[in-house]
Amino acid sequence: MKIKVCYDKNHFSIIEVRLSTTLLNYNEICVRYARALIKVFKNASEQDKCLKMYKNLLDLKKKSASFERFLLSPMIPINKKMTCLNKLHSKLKIEKNLFNFLCILCKHNRLFALEMIYSKVNDIIKKKNNTVRLDIITTEKIDEKISNKIKKTVSDSMKKNVEINNTIDKSIIGGMILKIDSYMIDDSISTKLSNYKNIPKGII
Repeated sequence: MKIKVCYDKNHFSIIEVRLSTTLLNYNEICVRYARALIKVFKNASEQDKCLKMYKNLLDLKKKSASFERFLLSPMIPINKKMTCLNKLHSKLKIEKNLFNFLCILCKHNRLFALEMIYSKVNDIIKKKNNTVRLDIITTEKIDEKISNKIKKTVSDSMKKNVEINNTIDKSIIGGMILKIDSYMIDDSISTKLSNYKNIPKGII
């Protein structure tokens, strides 16, 4: 899959998606769309305004089952989705660059990737600001003192600003999982138990 992004100083004009012998994975596709969106921001104020409205659309998706079906359903014709986007644009006064971006995603059946693209946009911006996101997965919310200690340790080690995102996942049973970019430290009890199952009999 080859993605070519074309834009001028103010807005997107077209994104061409062509098949080739090598297919890009979902993650790389989202990164390319994210980079394309970031390039049209003129300044920090425009960027913040656009991303705030982007987040509002994602919140609407979570609250409205019908809106979620509209975004995810491959059965709805593109022309009908475009009509709905225009109505949404008029009603919510969606920022121009974001609306153009949504139209491009709609045209190429990528509206289902809105959340992942938003995440990639934030990751790229944070990286430019020398900030990394540290995902901490635990069975319950971690204590603020522990959170600050982990944050300081990682910040001192990487020489970067650290933003912590604590996700609750009861399935890990206990311990925690730490993720920074493509790096992961899995110290969860569920993983340890799984590893024990793979040890050949007679070893322990």
